[in-house]
Amino acid sequence: MEKRKIIYNDTGIRSAYVNAFRATAVREEIGLLFGAADTGAGPGNEADVRVTNRIMLSPFVAKRLAVLLESTVRSHEREYGTVRPEYPMPQDRTPFAMPPTQIPARPEITDEKAGRMFELVKGLDVKIGIERSFKFFKGSILADRFLMGFKRDDVSGERNARILDVCNALGMPSGHQEAFRDNVSLANIILFGFEGEGANRLYKAYLEFGSRFDEVTPDNTKPFLVHQGFKWDAEDNTRCARTDYTCFPLFTVQEIMERVRGIYHPGLVRIPAEIAEGFLKSAYEKVGCHEMLYFEAGERDNPRSSFDLNIYRANRRMTELYPLFERICSYYSIPVEKFNALYEPVRNRIFGHLSGGVDRHGRDFMTVYFGVKGSSRIPMVKS
Repeated sequence: MEKRKIIYNDTGIRSAYVNAFRATAVREEIGLLFGAADTGAGPGNEADVRVTNRIMLSPFVAKRLAVLLESTVRSHEREYGTVRPEYPMPQDRTPFAMPPTQIPARPEITDEKAGRMFELVKGLDVKIGIERSFKFFKGSILADRFLMGFKRDDVSGERNARILDVCNALGMPSGHQEAFRDNVSLANIILFGFEGEGANRLYKAYLEFGSRFDEVTPDNTKPFLVHQGFKWDAEDNTRCARTDYTCFPLFTVQEIMERVRGIYHPGLVRIPAEIAEGFLKSAYEKVGCHEMLYFEAGERDNPRSSFDLNIYRANRRMTELYPLFERICSYYSIPVEKFNALYEPVRNRIFGHLSGGVDRHGRDFMTVYFGVKGSSRIPMVKS
């Protein structure tokens, strides 16, 4: 077929200089807003942006534009040198998806142990992301649990020492502290977590090695350690566990589902796998499998074996996935009214990731994680 010749008619064209822009997206179209920012017009760090142009594109045209822009910038850099961004850009491949936000006053924390952890992290004076979750077991649901994450490099002064001071103040076991100290310099994200189950209180600390995603290419898709988790009882730190999280990069939907089915006991696999596949397909409809992250977690000396499917980039709200939550409740014999009491206040939050499998006590479980916002990262091309 003969290639069609395109002739651009620039009669009546108008040129406009812009230094501010914004992208919006709905299912049918992508919107681009362009304008000029006057950094001196607003109080403090605010900038007054006068929007001059709005351009609406179909997702297919927007994709072509993105490819063309990337190619054009690369060509410019080859001739004139690397372009340095004026403002810090989000890390491309970090799996930590909670966008940094200024730490709030004290987010719905009433438990004394949780409050202590919150105050210690607050003392680091960093911007954090807060993620909450619901954990389902047979006949029960845990909601007293959250994670607080921040960039290691945002900690001022002696970074590693100050972070280790928090671990020590929370009573992290000495063996955990030694392993944490050995690897903290390799981490780009640090997270502290809390979980309450009945009378038990559990502290958690995580190291996240997001820079390892830079080594992923279509020719290098080897699984790699992406997180280390350290968990201990807040009252008796001899009750502790260490969890290793392995990332399987560039997996297809079929490959992910094969791994998920292999995690569950043969007699339990059908319904949990169907639920996981429902979340997977809901994300695939919006972003494709290359924008999802698949991990597996294991612990030494116990039967813990689980998966984690991160779909933050799909920007699905909790309310969009409610039928899947109903299936989880039905499978675990949770009264839907009990779930709804927890769900209603967070129904408009962004769904983050789903984990499931067998916990360290041999119990079948599923956990749903959610945040105030979706992913703040720029799209991944390869992972």
